[in-house]
Amino acid sequence: FGITSQLEGSHGMSNADINAGWMRNENEFVASDMFSEGQGKPVADAAQDLRHVSGGVASGHLVFRWTRSVDATGAQDRGFTREGPTEVIVAFGDVDGNGEITYHGATQREKTSVQFFPRSDPPVTQPP
Repeated sequence: FGITSQLEGSHGMSNADINAGWMRNENEFVASDMFSEGQGKPVADAAQDLRHVSGGVASGHLVFRWTRSVDATGAQDRGFTREGPTEVIVAFGDVDGNGEITYHGATQREKTSVQFFPRSDPPVTQPP
């Protein structure tokens, strides 16, 4: 899961703040606050603002829960948009022989917009 750039013409991974989770082995779940400047494997943020809550495999699916601030707290973080939708990305891929994530490839990804906060309706004006 990642919060991506809102810039016109940018692709999903450009300047993306990525919250990554994966199983390193059968008993070790990893959650990492990451950043990507372009296509390819993201790198760990200097400040790890992602707080792991739980993770594991349930019914054959990787499930993880984490917390993080809705606001940007570091230079490589992107905040959730409060007024309007937030551009988000999601991707899945494999783990290498060292238990680290690998680039997901061109087909195992999606980009969409999500309205995380209630929309503010414009004030209703009464006719004179």
